[in-house]
Amino acid sequence: MTSLESRIALQETRFNLIKNALDPIKNIDVSNLTKSRVQTRLEVLESNWTKFDKDHERICETRTDTIKDLPYMKNSVYAFTQEAYMERKATLLELLSQIIVVNPLDGATLADTSGVGSSSAPRTILPKIQLPKFAGDYQSWRPFSDMFTSLVGADSELTNVMKMHYLKSSVTGEAANLISNFQITGENFIPA
Repeated sequence: MTSLESRIALQETRFNLIKNALDPIKNIDVSNLTKSRVQTRLEVLESNWTKFDKDHERICETRTDTIKDLPYMKNSVYAFTQEAYMERKATLLELLSQIIVVNPLDGATLADTSGVGSSSAPRTILPKIQLPKFAGDYQSWRPFSDMFTSLVGADSELTNVMKMHYLKSSVTGEAANLISNFQITGENFIPA
């Protein structure tokens, strides 16, 4: 097998790795996925694409008249692989966004969520904290407000759209009625 043939065989292997990057997680519900699991897949996808792209350039630089007649070139393997890479990357990035919405504390450490300086010592991950519910009664307002602000409102990694979603899902009864006309948009979080 020539050097060119072995490079093309390696490219076909990488194409399959890129094309099948989502197979192990495609049937898993987003609530059962972790941020690190998806990020790891994204890193491997990036690595495979970088190697594929680099070797494609080497193949194209090969000085031979027959290169254009190779099935690799005729079948536009590069174009198909690039499309597969972009689709898989977009899907993985969307999954990351959904994981943050479904489970904003996934993979977070105490230092990540405290908002107070950073610590070089790793901290243990605390159990998930359920967002408080508020129905509109006066006595429950201060505890709800403090907890919601601490967990959601002060989190700089959350967009206002995400914060509005959390707010709407945390209120019931009269409180829910008061903000029912607010759509889930970034501009509506502060007024709500």
